[in-house]
Amino acid sequence: MRRRDVHVRIHYAGLVFCVSFLVGLVVGLFSGFETRFNVLWIIGSVLLLPLVVALLRMKLFSVVTLVVASGFMIGNFLGVGAIQERQQLSTQAGKSMVISGRITDDVRQSAEDGKLQFALSGLSVDGREYEGKIWVNLASQELTTLKRGDSVEVKGFALPGFGAYGLSLGRAEVMSLSQTSNQDIGLQARDTFAAATEGSLPEPERSLGLGYLLGMKTNLPEDLSSNIQMLGLTHIVVASGYNLTILVNLARGLFQKISKYLSFATGLGMVGSFIAITGFSPSMTRAGLVATLSLLAWYYGRKFHPIKLLIYAASITLAYNPSYLLGDVGWYLSFTAFAGILIIAPLITRYFYPDPDKVSLIPETVIATFSAQLATLPIILHVFGSFSLLSIVANVLIVPIIPFAMLSVFVSGLSGLLLPFLAGIISLPAVWILKYCTLVINFIASFELSPVSYKADLSHVMTMYGIGSVLVLWLMFKTKHRFVTYSKKVEVGS
Repeated sequence: MRRRDVHVRIHYAGLVFCVSFLVGLVVGLFSGFETRFNVLWIIGSVLLLPLVVALLRMKLFSVVTLVVASGFMIGNFLGVGAIQERQQLSTQAGKSMVISGRITDDVRQSAEDGKLQFALSGLSVDGREYEGKIWVNLASQELTTLKRGDSVEVKGFALPGFGAYGLSLGRAEVMSLSQTSNQDIGLQARDTFAAATEGSLPEPERSLGLGYLLGMKTNLPEDLSSNIQMLGLTHIVVASGYNLTILVNLARGLFQKISKYLSFATGLGMVGSFIAITGFSPSMTRAGLVATLSLLAWYYGRKFHPIKLLIYAASITLAYNPSYLLGDVGWYLSFTAFAGILIIAPLITRYFYPDPDKVSLIPETVIATFSAQLATLPIILHVFGSFSLLSIVANVLIVPIIPFAMLSVFVSGLSGLLLPFLAGIISLPAVWILKYCTLVINFIASFELSPVSYKADLSHVMTMYGIGSVLVLWLMFKTKHRFVTYSKKVEVGS
């Protein structure tokens, strides 16, 4: 058999394995069907993989059976393990408890009462370790020195969890604190850079700019934050795939003519550095993985079909953390927005513009924004129960400005570090751009156009996605679009 045929078989075997893995994971998480009898099950399924590779050179139908069995067993093993850990943790609900762990993300301040909130992982209760995460609501506004990466011991009343959190701890008090965040180089670099913008950027523009560049949104004023959320602009002030799209395409634009390898290495370095700074949230895990796969495909002259890319990204992120599938809204919104940008947007573009190269920036932005919001709408209605009709207008006016805002804020912070006596003058472009953004956001939000309210249950969500799938198939038939992606630039999604 020719080497090319073997490579093709390996490619499709990997795809079949990922699909089988996802099926096994869903079965393990939601159906209660357990194939995880003992550790020999996972060892046996892993040992099937070398056998599959060996058989790929032979015309044996049994290869498919082995690939499906191996993927299903590994997925089921992880799914059952995740749900069992969650169930064990949920048994603690209804009692006062002391639990220790590590803060996984930036500490937030509740908009209602100003109390501090954070997620905790690496859990330990009475010497017993638990997988998964819990949500902690502190009883006070103190301890503002808490940071991502700190190890804490908290005492509070355990309530049933929600989404991806196995428990919610209310009225909690910090019993002990170890500031292990000092070991997080990315966090230290972020905070040092953010401090360098003080004095040169006014508020709330400074907080908005740091949200653009670094995904920091904890310092946004409550009124601006609520306007951003109402207009569906949250993706621009949190670390997301859009930030990585800008950084990766910047690396390619700057260095591609010098060296393809330099462009590739710089892009990977930017992806790794950005994730280290922002932290491993579900959206960043997905976005970083997609950006890396996209860069690899570009470097080796290959192209990913978007559906395959979705399958690969879902498999790897869920293998990293199966609990994302249990109700992590960020993970679901990230993936559906990504699907909208890579599947729906090209079809709509091809339908209205037979020659995609002639699409200008404004129609491209409108189509991409509309596609991402259309794909996420069922989940938004299910979780939040409302959406704003002004969202697309706000995105069209703000999103094209973001690359310039990110660059100007970066220059402002750099000048604060290297040339503090000139930082005020050098930061003027950043101030003007960010003032434009805040004016547009507040102006559009001031219109008395009430958000559309509709609480969709799960059956409605599935019906909407079913109708959407039919429309996608119709557009594929109508436009005969082949989804040739990543030929000009890397798209990482929201």
